[in-house]
This record gives sequence, C-alpha cells and structure tokens, in this order.
Amino acid sequence: MKDDKRKRLIEKCKHFAKKNEFCLTLATVYIFCVIVVSNIYSHFKKAILITVAAVTAAIILICCIWRMRDSNVRPEDTYISNDTVSDAVGSNTDVVTDSKADEITDNISADASEKNYPDETDSDIILVNKTHPIPDGYEPDLVIIENDLKCDRQALEPITSLIEDAEKEEIKLVISSAYRDYDRQKDIFDKKVRQYMLYGYSYAEAYKKTATENSIPGSSEHEIGLAFDIVSEDHEKMNEEFGSTDAGKWLDKNCYRYGFIIRYPKGKEEVTGIIYEPWHIRYVGVDAAKEIYKEHITLEEYLERR
Repeated sequence: MKDDKRKRLIEKCKHFAKKNEFCLTLATVYIFCVIVVSNIYSHFKKAILITVAAVTAAIILICCIWRMRDSNVRPEDTYISNDTVSDAVGSNTDVVTDSKADEITDNISADASEKNYPDETDSDIILVNKTHPIPDGYEPDLVIIENDLKCDRQALEPITSLIEDAEKEEIKLVISSAYRDYDRQKDIFDKKVRQYMLYGYSYAEAYKKTATENSIPGSSEHEIGLAFDIVSEDHEKMNEEFGSTDAGKWLDKNCYRYGFIIRYPKGKEEVTGIIYEPWHIRYVGVDAAKEIYKEHITLEEYLERR
C-alpha cells in the first residue's frame, strides 16, 4: 500500500513538472535574479526583495497548479468512442454510452419474517449495475427522510427502524447519502475521474478505475432511492475500515432483518464489479435480504437463481 502511494506521488510530481516546465523554469530564473540583485543593495532592501521574491514565487506556484488543473483533458471536452469505453470498463460490459464523454461519465431482537415492512417480490426487485442501467422512464416514489435526504417510499420505514434499533444498542448510525439524482451522480463520478487523471492516468484508465469505486451515472442504486451509505458518529469515513468497527459489524449482521443487504460484499468484486463497500446497503425486502444474507451471495447471484 505504501509503495503504491509512493508511486502515485512520484507520478503526480512528474505529471506536474511536465505540464508546468516553462512556469517552473521562469520561477527559478526569477528567484535567482532577485537574489543576485539583492546582494547589491543594503541589508534592509535585501530583506524586502527576498520577501517580494518569496511572495511572487508562491503566486507563480499557485498559477502552475491552477494551470495544470485546467490543462487536463476534461471528460466533457473529449470524444471517446464506445469501443474505447467498453475496453476501459470491460469487454463484456454493456455501459451507458454515447458519443460525448460527458454522457459516458454521466460510473437483532426480532426475526426478519416478523418485520411487517413493504416487501418486493422477486419480479419487482430492480437490478441496477453496469450491465443493467436504470430503465428508461423509471421514477422512484421519493419521500423525505430528514433535512434534504430522500429515499423511495418503501425503504423509509425500514431505514428509520434500522437507525432507531441500532441506537437502542448504543450503535449510532448516520445516513451519509441516500437518493441522488443523475446529475449529482455524474458530478461525483466525473470528479473522481479527474482526480485520477491528475495522478497521471489516461482518461480510459481513470474511467475504468473510477467505475470500480463509483457507479456509472445511470446505473447507480442511489438514483432509484433504494440505496444508502451508512457511517457512524465514531467513524464518519466511507472506507473499508468501517466494516471492522462496531457499527460496521452491527450493520453487516442485522441489516437483513430490515430488508437490506450489504450490496458490495468482500470477495464478490468480480460479481458486482465494485470494490468492497461495507457502508453501502440496498433495500430488497426482508425475504430476499434474509436469503442473500444466509447464503452469503450477492443480489446478482440471488436473481440468477430465480
């Protein structure tokens, strides 16, 4: 892990130097000239000149960073063929694509059976992933959870009960994210792509890596209002370590009782196409959730059996 971070840092430095070679050279020459000239003047003037040089160098450095940021090929300004995107995400993957890259990246106490929550039948469970984008015209029945958080109506009572029951056991869960519309999902995905491009990845490489960490816009469960990102007051970051916390363990062992599943479990990355996300839960109904939990399978594998 440390070697990988070191490699990424080196790549980022090389990328920075390459993109700003002229500016860095100009800054170096300028500082050298100021130092030489300052030696000619008195000590007081020398201090002033050095201060001016330092401030100017800082401004030039900021301009370099800003220039590097804007000089990166932005997804919305790049034409990517469908073949290129398919190669980036996987040759056997059907991706939500178009000719423009901005459209491409548009990436407990009771048993479950005793819970009287609205339940989906297998035919009603909607599978959303890279190969199964959200059907055209699909509209979630959105309701407000609290503040600006929204979800599909059928998941409101289950997610509320889950949070309340966890708190009774001194597990303070927090909904970090719930429903997101297409534009919000696209913003998140595009930002991640650009971040990887800053590390020196090509657009195709950045897109492929992002697609393993964030759902492609148009194929995100957040867009149907049935997915939630859950953290805790003691661990607010959405990372793999959350699964090792008391809150993460409680969520893993109990969410099925409310009709939820850990959507992207560890060891199933090849099936889901997404890295292990112990914080991401999906409402499927208590019957399906119970079987998925007991069998240690994914939603994809569950629906294949039906």
